[in-house]
Amino acid sequence: MLDPTKTPEQTDTAARVARLPRDGSDAAPGTPAAPGRLARLAATRAAAIALFGGLLIISLAYKARGLGSAFWIDEGLSVGIASHPLADIPGLLRQDGSPPLYYMVLHVWIGWFGNGEFATQSLSAIFGLLCVPAAFWGGNVMMGRRVGWAAAAIAAINPFLTLHSYETRMYALLTLLGIVTSTAFVLAFIHGRRRWLPVFGVLLAAMVYTHNWGLFFGAACAAAFGWLAWHTAGEERRVLLRDGAIGFGVTLLLYLPWLPTLAFQARHTGAPWSNRPTPDDLIFGTGTTIGGRGPSVALALAAGVALSAFVASRRLRELRTTQTLLILFAGSVLFAFVASQLSPAWASRYLAVALGPLMLFAAATLCNSGRMGLWALAIFVAICAIPQTVHLTDPSDEKLVAMDVKPWMQPGDLVVVTHPERVPIMHYYLGSQFRYADLFGPVKDTSLMDWRDALDRVKRVRVGTQLEPMLAAVPLHRRVMLVRPIVDKKSKSWKAPWTKRIALQSRHWAHALNADRRFRPLTAAPFPYAGLKFGVRAVVYERVRR
Repeated sequence: MLDPTKTPEQTDTAARVARLPRDGSDAAPGTPAAPGRLARLAATRAAAIALFGGLLIISLAYKARGLGSAFWIDEGLSVGIASHPLADIPGLLRQDGSPPLYYMVLHVWIGWFGNGEFATQSLSAIFGLLCVPAAFWGGNVMMGRRVGWAAAAIAAINPFLTLHSYETRMYALLTLLGIVTSTAFVLAFIHGRRRWLPVFGVLLAAMVYTHNWGLFFGAACAAAFGWLAWHTAGEERRVLLRDGAIGFGVTLLLYLPWLPTLAFQARHTGAPWSNRPTPDDLIFGTGTTIGGRGPSVALALAAGVALSAFVASRRLRELRTTQTLLILFAGSVLFAFVASQLSPAWASRYLAVALGPLMLFAAATLCNSGRMGLWALAIFVAICAIPQTVHLTDPSDEKLVAMDVKPWMQPGDLVVVTHPERVPIMHYYLGSQFRYADLFGPVKDTSLMDWRDALDRVKRVRVGTQLEPMLAAVPLHRRVMLVRPIVDKKSKSWKAPWTKRIALQSRHWAHALNADRRFRPLTAAPFPYAGLKFGVRAVVYERVRR
């Protein structure tokens, strides 16, 4: 039928366009038809499945390189805490200062697969792999399939996520939760899908139950919500405020039972091993999460172009989504930075809490910056895909040291660890046939570090009151192993209040044992150790005099 609203010329043109083939043959003479077929092929389900499978294989290849690595200090703590009965874990964490979700999940995992390095690190690898489909889903539902594919590619090769996907810690889980919680926030409060309100509340509660920096992410969510409310008015604002009360109310309701424990931890644990972060830590340290300075600069340029394009084209939903992701990322980091100026609790690995929204923000901006953004995305992915060392810093050597000195010890001998938080990892590698002690005396629970008022307690440690009674009780011809940290005096990590005390006491205790004529050294590892900057040194002594 003819459309009476169109001229004969317009009708004829529309008819000719409708009759054009859809396989690319409508191109000008001499232009190959392949691009049309290629586009159709890329849009097929088979191609999507193949591409997605390829991303998962690539991601797994990066993460599998580090599985089975020797534990470092905190991994020993993870396995130790998770080895307790499930119902006891929340109460035990009053001594540690952490929330319980990851340790409870790890407890179940250990029950199925054991507590070996490969077994426990595989749990984190699974969380890291799940970040790929989560990032695709988040980018797709918020801003379209192209953003979804970009987010999935970034998640598959992100070096920061890869590093923390083969260690027995909670950071890969925290990143995964950051991706899905950010997406739920956008769906609930920008897209107006109210069924996502309780989902957002549950996911945010899971984040704060996984790591205390989840509280900073929650504060960033509150800031983003306030910013959205500021830009709405009238009935729309009332609806938004009501929805916010539901979403954040679910989180508060779920987190209420943990608040008394959190208050106790805040008074008695803290992070005395940490220094106040500097502006360099804030700027360049945060940049490592997305791949380093090169990707960070590319992202900053693309972000400016994309946001300007959203404003110019009046694409309000895309603009609000991208701005919200930026607030969630930057707000989490800034709240943590300010809080750590008041009470130091900064560690670069904690930035995993902000990596989820950052990866989604990167995908959204790089895909909406025109050709420059696509080139930046290609460069971005290429830089991040360069294989990194398995450990960004030198790993600890507790496993190797334990293997070297263990044959010199007999069941019932005493192992003294002057770096108290290393007792769980030394117990893991040496075994439970020995007695263990630290600077505070004999250790009853070798799977846990008691951080309650630890800095005040270590200030009262003396060789005569803590070490001497333990040495005096060692029978003739029995042995003592002294395990102390190797201290790099130039390292910033050894300048915090806690670590400075540990380094000082470790020197005093080593000097006391070396000068004690009742004991003679038998062996040491590593040997020689001059020039080493990380790890531990163990010396085995035998009592030869009464």
